[in-house]
Amino acid sequence: MSLAKIWTAAGATPPLGKLLDVRTQPGTQNRGLYATKRIYAGDELLRVPLSSIVSVPRGPDDDAALATALGRATVERPLWVDYRRSVLPKTTNAAMLWKEAEIAELQHAPAVALALDLRRRRDRFRASAPDWAWSMVYSRSFSLELGGGYKSRRMRACVPIMDLANHLPESPAAYARACGDGD
Repeated sequence: MSLAKIWTAAGATPPLGKLLDVRTQPGTQNRGLYATKRIYAGDELLRVPLSSIVSVPRGPDDDAALATALGRATVERPLWVDYRRSVLPKTTNAAMLWKEAEIAELQHAPAVALALDLRRRRDRFRASAPDWAWSMVYSRSFSLELGGGYKSRRMRACVPIMDLANHLPESPAAYARACGDGD
């Protein structure tokens, strides 16, 4: 299924190409969202209905719950079946999926500790979700807060199309300005 059809099936707005487009990075198979025109602070770039996302309540084991829910969604929900087949990577080569000896070869002790911790978590819940779903949760999920005040709901979610966005903690424009590369 084409990305334009998936965009429509997910109920994403505005239409593909109006503010955002999806492109493949040259020389790779990595896809990402790109602006089609200048974006200003406060512009709404993308809206995806809650009915199209896969989500679980935030909690100590929300990674396992979301990996399980995502694994199920990619075989039971037509949108997610098509999204996995047409858009999502086959693998992320996440360090948590490496053998322990390979992880130990990393040259940065905090990275080794994190990869081993994530591997142990995955191993603890392994029967509930495939490795692919775990790697998607750790590379593409979001924390969401819906509502406000005492009625707010905190969720961890996989959001189709939105997961193609840059995951930097700051905006790329702010980063470029801080480095002297932006206007």
